Amino acid sequence: MLSEFQLWIDTGISVESNGITGFVFLALGGLLASLLPCVYPLYPITAGILQKRSSEKKWLHPSIYYLGLSSAYLAFGVVAGLTGGAFNTFLRLPVINFGLFWVFLGLAISSVDLLPIRFFGSQIEFKSKEGVLGTFLLGIFAGILSSPCVGPVVVAILIKIISSQSSGLLWGEVFFAALKMFIFGLGLGVPFLLIGVFGTKLPKAGKWMKFVQYGMSLLILFFSFQYLDKALSIVSFASNSAELLFFGTIVAMIILFFIQPEEYSIYEKIRRSYLIAALIFLICSLSINILMQSLSRNQATPSLEILDSTQNLEQLQKGNLVWFRNERDALSLARREGKLVFIDFYADWCTNCKEFDKLTLSNPDLNTALQSAVLWKVYDTDVLFESFSEDPRFPELRIGLPFFVIQTPDGIVIYKSNNYLDTKGMIEALKSK
Repeated sequence: MLSEFQLWIDTGISVESNGITGFVFLALGGLLASLLPCVYPLYPITAGILQKRSSEKKWLHPSIYYLGLSSAYLAFGVVAGLTGGAFNTFLRLPVINFGLFWVFLGLAISSVDLLPIRFFGSQIEFKSKEGVLGTFLLGIFAGILSSPCVGPVVVAILIKIISSQSSGLLWGEVFFAALKMFIFGLGLGVPFLLIGVFGTKLPKAGKWMKFVQYGMSLLILFFSFQYLDKALSIVSFASNSAELLFFGTIVAMIILFFIQPEEYSIYEKIRRSYLIAALIFLICSLSINILMQSLSRNQATPSLEILDSTQNLEQLQKGNLVWFRNERDALSLARREGKLVFIDFYADWCTNCKEFDKLTLSNPDLNTALQSAVLWKVYDTDVLFESFSEDPRFPELRIGLPFFVIQTPDGIVIYKSNNYLDTKGMIEALKSK
């Protein structure tokens, strides 16, 4: 159930995904964020501004204000789209995923006001401007002014969007990154729109708002766990290591909180617990990494990953799927049985490569489709990898990994993508034979 929920979120927020569930998720996320306590003070300000700008058309200024507010988040998405591709190369490394685990853990604590963190800046004043343009600009200011309140949620979504991008500048990805943040802004702005049009009175602030905060915090906490799980999968820890380490970290922070001197404030105790736990985590991670490198150097048998792909390598058994590691065997079987060839370009350091490995077994539709093809896994350490990189048909391979190709035995390409979450496209291509 947890893995299915994780896949649903990843697919929905993925920059290349344009499914309705992803947009609904982001809109609902924005609407929930609008109910956070620190957003509430903006509603009376909004009502005052729009009352002064009333016109014969009741919807005009509130709608323009709403559009301006949403456009502020669209701008965040554009920035993420323009810069995200370059950052995504680093987001696939285990050390970066370990770092993101701590960033998201801090964001989760911050979202319940226990670890003060400033986002985007909030020193913005509304200035009186007349006309539709003035209303639009005031909406933008309202969006920026609300961003410190919803900063943890926004940062979490932006990083999730960036992590699904390619390493190059692709305008389609920029468009969807901007669109998804715009949808989030539309959800966030719903109360502002209703107040402007109907003068709607929202429920009084109370304990119910804390439940909204806790819910958003739990979602960000789940994102934190995802990055820890990705990082541990790269360094070949046991499958339940992420859960143990995640909850162990939480318990360690709680213990550190209670053993500190009583004269410290609750915020200082939490800050110190967070920093000390992060330092301990860093030292332990480095020690384990050094130990594993030492053990790997002492192994007499070379690992499969570093063998030349021109040798007659053994097949890789991944659950019920068999992956060839030899071009000759893969293509000869495909010709003999008239099957398509699914090529998975893989690297041991690539977190999304590992995630796709899991997906091939957890997604029943993808798993069934892959069984109808000849599977071939090409590692970045293989000699053939360089040849593929220089092939003009595959410029995407220079962008980064993972990369997937579906072709005929004669080399006619019918599908290629860097997006490991595009299972629908892969299945359709495999069924086209």
